[in-house]
Amino acid sequence: MLQKSSRNSRNFGLWNCQSAVNKAAFIPAFATQSTLSILALTETWIRPEDTATPAALSNNLSFSHTPRHTGRGGGTGQLTSFLEELDVLLSSLPEDGRPLVVLGDFNIHQDKPQAIELNTFLASFDLERLHTTATHRSGNQLDLIFTRNCTTSNILVTPLHVSDHYFVQFNMILPSIVKPTPPLVSFRRNLRSLSPSRLSTDVSASLPTINVFSMLDVNTATDTLSSTLTTCLDNISPLSSRPARTTPPSPWLSDVLREHRTDLRAAERRCRKSKDPADLGKYQLLLATFSNNVKTAKTSHYQTNINSTTDTRSLFRTFNTLLCPPPPPPDTSLTADIFATFFTDKFTAISNTFTAPHPVKHLAPVCNSSFPMFSP
Repeated sequence: MLQKSSRNSRNFGLWNCQSAVNKAAFIPAFATQSTLSILALTETWIRPEDTATPAALSNNLSFSHTPRHTGRGGGTGQLTSFLEELDVLLSSLPEDGRPLVVLGDFNIHQDKPQAIELNTFLASFDLERLHTTATHRSGNQLDLIFTRNCTTSNILVTPLHVSDHYFVQFNMILPSIVKPTPPLVSFRRNLRSLSPSRLSTDVSASLPTINVFSMLDVNTATDTLSSTLTTCLDNISPLSSRPARTTPPSPWLSDVLREHRTDLRAAERRCRKSKDPADLGKYQLLLATFSNNVKTAKTSHYQTNINSTTDTRSLFRTFNTLLCPPPPPPDTSLTADIFATFFTDKFTAISNTFTAPHPVKHLAPVCNSSFPMFSP
């Protein structure tokens, strides 16, 4: 095999061989002995219909050539290390745990030094050779299979009379790869900051004139209006994204309860906005109905879990959830005035713990001197 002289350097060669036809055995052996990575050949004299010479030069090597189609002589060729090309190919594949299979007619006898080099090279990529019986009529293992991150079984080698190579069949078990679930994202518009007058002005300026709009058919006019509204709305109040809540839903919360909860929230918003006693009565009625439905759903869910659980640990975990619920949220009746009064009283109480300082009498200074007159 052509070898690498070092990790970052390669040996190259150029030779006018003056007919590679009668030197097909010498050229590969010379390239291997000289540890050449690439050997460029000129004057190969290989005719287009000649397939035996390229096959002989490709023994343990990769040979490509361009023959001269007219006249005599000429032709160029290139011998390249098979391992060099295979190294480039395997290095380009990511090692992310995916299954990998390398197979084919390597045309390397397993009792030759080249086979040891090949097996060692592929083992460096964590590729394991699948051991089979002879795959060629001559009794050699020329058709090789290497695998990574997968399991093989039921290996069967069958001779076929139409070829001197045997048919190799095997079963492969591929590991299941779980794809990561993409994060959920929700989109919303800040419609509270939307100015109706600005939206109306932008839509009026973007729509075609009344004469043009009246000449459009119904479908075109509808599409034009819809696209105009969407564009103006995106300009004024664009969509913003945020990660969706990843909290798992309650197991007892059914689709029917979700619909009731949606109606309840709508009734609550309507009641807060209108301040109408009738809307308040509807909200309270929906709230009572929803609470009863939630209680019934929870009771049925936990009864089913307790009756169907055979694992003692899971049963105690369920009881612990029921008997030791999470603490209730803090009281929402706390106002800013109560908060300010609390700190004011606390400051007063701390101040009262200190004794009042004794007053200090300040005596005016006494001047015993007098100046009856003053002159510059």
